Amino acid sequence: MFSRAWAVAMAAATALLGAASLQAQTTPNIQLTPGVDYTVGNYAYSPPLTKFSAKLPGLFSQNSNELGQYIPVAKPNTPYGTPYPGSDYYEIGLVEYVEQLHKDLPATGTKLRGYVQVVPSSYQGAVPLDTAHGLSKNITDSQGNLLYGADKPHYAGPMIISFKGVPVRVKFMNLLPTGAAGRHFIPVDTSIPGAGDGPVQMGVDPATGLPVYEQYTQNRANIHLHGGFPPWNSDGTPHQWIAPLGEQTSYKRGADALNVPDMPDPGEGAMTYYWPNLQSGRLLWYHDHTYGLTGPNVYAGEIAPYLLLEPEEETALAAAGVPGTLAAGPGATNDFDHLITMVLQDKTFVPDAATVQAQDPNWLTDITDGMTGAAPAMGSLWSPHVYVPNQWPDNPDGSGANGLGRWDYGPWFWPPWIVNVPYPPKVSHTPESFQDTPVVNGQPYPYVDVQPAKYRIKILNGADDRYWNLQMYVASSIISNIVVLNGGSGYDPLAPPYVHITGGGGRGATASALVDATGVVTGISLDITGSGFSSPPTVTIDPPVAPGGTQATAEAQIYTDKTEVGLVQASASAGISFPAVWRTQTPGYTPDILDGRPGGIPDPATRGPAFVKIANECGILPNPVVFPNIPVGFEQNKKNIVVLNVKEHTLWLAPAERADVVVDFSKFAGKTILLYNDAPAALPAADARNDLYACDADQTGAGGPASTLPGMGPNTRTVMQFRVAAAPVPAPPGVDSSAPADYYDPALVAALADSATGMPAIFGATQPTPVVPEAAYNSVGYAGGSTANTYAKIQDTSMTFIPYGQSTPVTMTFKPKCIQELFDDTGRLNATLGTEVPFANQATQTTVPLYYVDPITEVFNDGETQIWKLTHNGVDSHCVHFHLVNVQVINRVGWDGQVVPPEDDEVGWKETVRMHPLQDIIFATRAVSVPVPFGVMDSVRYLNPSQPPGSPIGFSNWDPLTGNNLATPTTNVLSNFNWAYIWHCHLLGHEENDMMRPMSLVVDSLVPAAPSLVVKASQTGPATGSVALTWTDGTPFDYATGLPATTPGNPANEVGFRVERAVPAVSATRFVAIGNIPANVTNFVDVTAGYPSTNVYRVVAFNAKGEASSVNTTVKLVPDNGPGAPTGLAASVTSLNPATVTLSWVNAAGPVAATSTRVQRAP
Repeated sequence: MFSRAWAVAMAAATALLGAASLQAQTTPNIQLTPGVDYTVGNYAYSPPLTKFSAKLPGLFSQNSNELGQYIPVAKPNTPYGTPYPGSDYYEIGLVEYVEQLHKDLPATGTKLRGYVQVVPSSYQGAVPLDTAHGLSKNITDSQGNLLYGADKPHYAGPMIISFKGVPVRVKFMNLLPTGAAGRHFIPVDTSIPGAGDGPVQMGVDPATGLPVYEQYTQNRANIHLHGGFPPWNSDGTPHQWIAPLGEQTSYKRGADALNVPDMPDPGEGAMTYYWPNLQSGRLLWYHDHTYGLTGPNVYAGEIAPYLLLEPEEETALAAAGVPGTLAAGPGATNDFDHLITMVLQDKTFVPDAATVQAQDPNWLTDITDGMTGAAPAMGSLWSPHVYVPNQWPDNPDGSGANGLGRWDYGPWFWPPWIVNVPYPPKVSHTPESFQDTPVVNGQPYPYVDVQPAKYRIKILNGADDRYWNLQMYVASSIISNIVVLNGGSGYDPLAPPYVHITGGGGRGATASALVDATGVVTGISLDITGSGFSSPPTVTIDPPVAPGGTQATAEAQIYTDKTEVGLVQASASAGISFPAVWRTQTPGYTPDILDGRPGGIPDPATRGPAFVKIANECGILPNPVVFPNIPVGFEQNKKNIVVLNVKEHTLWLAPAERADVVVDFSKFAGKTILLYNDAPAALPAADARNDLYACDADQTGAGGPASTLPGMGPNTRTVMQFRVAAAPVPAPPGVDSSAPADYYDPALVAALADSATGMPAIFGATQPTPVVPEAAYNSVGYAGGSTANTYAKIQDTSMTFIPYGQSTPVTMTFKPKCIQELFDDTGRLNATLGTEVPFANQATQTTVPLYYVDPITEVFNDGETQIWKLTHNGVDSHCVHFHLVNVQVINRVGWDGQVVPPEDDEVGWKETVRMHPLQDIIFATRAVSVPVPFGVMDSVRYLNPSQPPGSPIGFSNWDPLTGNNLATPTTNVLSNFNWAYIWHCHLLGHEENDMMRPMSLVVDSLVPAAPSLVVKASQTGPATGSVALTWTDGTPFDYATGLPATTPGNPANEVGFRVERAVPAVSATRFVAIGNIPANVTNFVDVTAGYPSTNVYRVVAFNAKGEASSVNTTVKLVPDNGPGAPTGLAASVTSLNPATVTLSWVNAAGPVAATSTRVQRAP
């Protein structure tokens, strides 16, 4: 995307570098970034970390691990006195803090940004939010009072547990450091849209004569409830950020940052949210979504799980035998003991200074922690920040390639991509950030103790860019090294001898001999570690062919700790009995899994329990899905246009996807089971430097890591360890240590599949009816509609089907959309979303890439159903996330016409969808506004809030319907986005660099009813100079009862009320606003009326449609001459000796009260 920042940089380069530099911009021989040493990898790797040294941080403090880590669970209302009846209320602050994430990292901790529940200091157990409790600074309010948390900050906390139909209200406070201290400790590329220049001009650059603009700060933040259905102003979209209280900036709030209409304005540095929780039960999460900062903020820790429960659903699952159910009906207990929550990410930790200098020297000079002013030190989070091209046209070896490269570079590609700047920035965004250490709930390589029983595991892939293919294997002993005892002689360096490994009780290991120029075996390369060794195997090296040579000898060393998965040859000729699906092969082509891959595949004899998936990110599935353990497999049919896409897998999770699974450990008593991952990174075009495992190849020569030691990281394969307790004596029925491969309880699956009481019934009762019938829904028992699959073909532009509940067919025309991968204005790889030209053919441009700031093309009317056909013109597998809507995946179809049905766990609803290269995906969606008890204003803002009004910079100027240039170029104008949502790739490296588009929901509204204004006499008077007003609300709402039921979603709901006052002495018609009142509040006291005074009041109800005013009401506060005369004088003789008369009276009421009474007597 062309940005103003780079327009300025371009002009500066022209002025400073001269015409030769301009010529370089238009030829493939462009220079690379000055100050970057491209002879090193410019990529750092974590220091060795001991695997499985600390427990998984669990929910609640009682489940903390050895380092004190756990996920706090927020407690609603009580700390605040239940301020919103019928809702759960929380105050959530964003803070910067340190926490030690691993025992091998410095005890001073890793700096993070994350959430904490803010509570009054009087709350039991409240913790001061100060440096003594790990925060970067003492956290105070606007009056300087120290703030308190329900706990000190912990990674991935606090988790919020909510219930269907019970709204959650949040007051969010940005409590990050300000000024220079607010600079991010994660690299931020200010050329990325929204990360650098804003629209406010500060002056002129004297060297270039160009304007200089104030930059956005790097401490901006918001909250997006990922998977929620909130009104748009509580969605947490990119322009809904806030800066911290006290930040000295012109940019205090994003252009769409609006508070909840029926909650008080929380003031600077804070924002309110309303989440209705009207969808079915599911695991959601909340995270940052700030324009230009989403990737760094989420990576730094701005992420937490959010569990939405539906009690009826939990009750039904419990009845079917699912463990770990919560709120499962009256009298039932919450089964937290059998519920495991996993927030799965990958991170890299800064190694020691010497290693950083060797691997990534610019980290020490270019990356600065705003708080310390120095480069983030050992144990800090590391992230890539140098764009290293795959190409090197002038490589002396003549290859034209760069062995250290990671990403293609447009000017050195073909055809060359003409760039707008001389080179990428020195601190550069990268298309993906693949890290080397799996982290679960903030702990690298955790272990968890489990009983030989069933467990429910809820998994969130919260990684910025990494996919996971999760499997379970029983830990195995492996060969860790082979040592040459005698190098022998007479060997041919060009034909090294074979190495044979036999015995030791194991299998599957292979190795290769290394021979020097003199014919001596100098080393043995362990190619595959093997599996199941109980003693060191025998290593035999073939004798030399040369006469007179001597045979080399070597011995193997084994590793027996339970930290590794045994690997064997990925070959059908390995002499191993592989499961049928592992042997999948298109006749005549390489097998999908048994493809001879380096390092091998897990030993199938060590397969652990299977996954039984019951829900995805949109909640319950229509049927249970059993996932046996399968290594990742690739489409090897070279006639298939999606060749080498991922084809076979186990529990496959793209970033932002979730899985709710049941794992049965009852047959694995006493075993140690490893959660294993082998998903490629990138996907599907894997880079071996992102795939690390025990005894892998040393990749330092390619800018990668050294070989990984067993039991240590960095290791991206072994994620977590399950330590299954031994069976008690006597063992309960069904509990043993037989460890059958891919075990699951068939009785549980049968109960879940029961159409009357199991998942089909739950799906039918809790989930929206699918748009397009499929055979997979037959068990749900919908009335009417087709019972067969309806799939789209590659050339289809519409679909005809019989919807559920109907008997006649309907035809829906597809909305054509696209993914396109090219380069940005600096030459870096870049992907964008856009449209596809309808009825495209060889004579028309098919894909029309659009930027986030381009005028909106995705518009829904409230309640409208659409079917999209999204074509993928690129090489990466993307995961596209939709705000507001869930989608029904109908099918995929390759550009060559091969139809691919949805995967079993994609049947139902999705909000994050995997989209693969050279395929179209067809999906249906229905957009419906959420009914809320207040009105909602439309989003009216400039197309590009980061540019000045009228600016032409940043727009593609493509016609989305024809692909031609627009006749009139786009400029930055005010636009109505209605209810403004977005759709985007959830690979944050892609989203951050503009793979995002706006999405609009048109919600009709009616002008609110005019209030009827009343002056409340009991609170009005000259003594205080105040006037109390009350009025009627045309759409009232009682929060405690939820009545009237017609108010939520009423199109005449007010956004709020505006109290206005006119002073007749000045002007009887000049009304001035003196109060902005939240929706559903019907009273206000004017304490500035003055005495004496005459004022005219009116109350105006307003919403997105317009406003209506009450009748003007005049209130006079005027003085009297004095108090009124007393009345009701009465006298009585109360005593004769002495003579006593008792008098009584009533002082006069009136605007002027008597201050004393004088009693007089006449003779």
